[in-house]
Amino acid sequence: IEHADFLLYAAVQESLDRTIASLGVHRVQQRVDEIRRLQSAVEEKCEASAVFPCSPDGTYQGDASAKNCYVQDAGCGYPCVDALLEQRGGM
Repeated sequence: IEHADFLLYAAVQESLDRTIASLGVHRVQQRVDEIRRLQSAVEEKCEASAVFPCSPDGTYQGDASAKNCYVQDAGCGYPCVDALLEQRGGM
């Protein structure tokens, strides 16, 4: 089974390499750079406003996080992320 993991990895890597070659390395790198810039902006502007189901001190805050997360603890902070993307004209 270990060998199967390596085969799967090699197949995925080959597919990714072909896709990048098809799209163009420069084009893909530009997109990667833009995603990294957006990620930095989101971390800077939205990290403090994300509301998780449990506060840093362990207090449950389910009602508040329900308005701030997509599902349970997934996508917390999305209102800020959505607003930031809207200000920047989408992605």
